[in-house]
Amino acid sequence: MKENVKFSLLLGTLNRPEILSICLNKLKEQTYKNFEVIIIDQNDNDKTERVVKEFSGIDIKYKRVNFRGLSKARNAAIGLMCGTHFCLIDDDADYSNDYLENIVKSLRNNNKAVISGYILNTNTKKGIVNYSRIKNRGQISLRETIRLCPSAGLTFPSSTIKEVGLFDEEFGIGAMFGAAEETDYLLRCRKKGYTIIHDPNVYVEHPIVLKQFQQAEGISIDKVKSYAMGLGALYKKHLKYYKEFELIPVLIDNIVRLLVKKIISRNNVADARFYGFIEGWKQYKAR
Repeated sequence: MKENVKFSLLLGTLNRPEILSICLNKLKEQTYKNFEVIIIDQNDNDKTERVVKEFSGIDIKYKRVNFRGLSKARNAAIGLMCGTHFCLIDDDADYSNDYLENIVKSLRNNNKAVISGYILNTNTKKGIVNYSRIKNRGQISLRETIRLCPSAGLTFPSSTIKEVGLFDEEFGIGAMFGAAEETDYLLRCRKKGYTIIHDPNVYVEHPIVLKQFQQAEGISIDKVKSYAMGLGALYKKHLKYYKEFELIPVLIDNIVRLLVKKIISRNNVADARFYGFIEGWKQYKAR
């Protein structure tokens, strides 16, 4: 099993050549060496290309594109990959040296599995969500899939491309619905019979804005709304068009929490989250 696993690490980047260089040097330290890094460069200059040309020690495929958008970048990377599995990689994340090695161990018991890792806040070294809520360390529930599987720690069998398709380019950073592209893909994988496994041994550190989505941290209200629109659109897509009626109690819980926060907080951020969610639901239409 181990020798047959080759990872394609999909990495879209935009105007962060210095951070990308650090990321590549960390990936170079992986104990499991059978992998390639596919970089989709969305910059309007050649700084990232220079970083890639000067780097050595790992297999890198590089493509510069003239579009912006995370889902588009991932789909472009998928077109270049040759691995048996692909990982969603963030250029500002710090992956443990045995990250890929531990994914291989998880795959030994289930070839048709999506692996969800444990993401730590770089500042606090604690989980960015409450992982203690996970009841089953094997196959996690629908609710857990939505709430506890951030994109920087996800690995998929490459067979999902044929069975599930590509990432929905209407979702994610740079798209109309600015989030939930990886959750959409996870839900589509579940529908095709893939198991979602959370493995705490597969972990990555990721910088987190402690006061997430607050203007004081340089995050605009428009971005808050765009992110919330992604969640609203996600629920509509999978309820109306995929008939995932198991999502109804999760949807109700989400709306109630957003409404309560809106009433209690009485600020622009809470308003943007609530109304953005509703707007995403209203505007989403399946192609």
